[in-house]
Amino acid sequence: MKTPKLKKVLATGPTIYLRRPATKDCDEFIRLNRASIRFYRGITTAISTPQQFARYISRCQNDDFEGLLICLRNGNAIVGSINLSQVFRGVFQNAYLGYQVGARFAGRGYMTEALRLALRYAFDTMKLHRLEANIQPNNAASIALVKRAGFTKEGYSRRYLKIGGRWRDHERWAMLAEDWSEKDHHDEDTRYCFVTGRLCSRARGLEYFGLAGRRASYPAVHC
Repeated sequence: MKTPKLKKVLATGPTIYLRRPATKDCDEFIRLNRASIRFYRGITTAISTPQQFARYISRCQNDDFEGLLICLRNGNAIVGSINLSQVFRGVFQNAYLGYQVGARFAGRGYMTEALRLALRYAFDTMKLHRLEANIQPNNAASIALVKRAGFTKEGYSRRYLKIGGRWRDHERWAMLAEDWSEKDHHDEDTRYCFVTGRLCSRARGLEYFGLAGRRASYPAVHC
């Protein structure tokens, strides 16, 4: 069953914010993905046509899928996306995590910042208990990303997904709500910088928007 979802900012960090996609984002999102084809090769099959984007928008209305666009606070450009798919409720409370950043925005800390916001949204607002990310063993940048975020490697899945015409092995990484709670509190206590992955002595507020539209601030840092 599809339920209406508000198109609004869901979480805001020092340099980026997360929001739901809208039909008007089609051209910009496709341009970003087409310009990143080489960057994505062998890793993911990105949306590159209006028809694919229309299906993505439709899927975002489903209760078992949450699509989030990563946008710059300065200028509002779309730099990538994060998806929470196959959201299972009941006794499982699990979702599968997928993400991508455009080639020209890679290596700037945007995905590290965005992932932290998405984790807070998934665990604190959606009330999920577990997130799973499946990553190819040769994708060192993605593995480093989830390690920084506090994910634990749980296993190895042979020929797990067919990408670019080939069945590819994946490592299985996961985070539990308990892991997130412990890491979140530790990061606040030590002033961990989720942009650079280093400790920092300069703190800055971060705003988070829940589903009900209530705004809250919590300690964060930005180097």
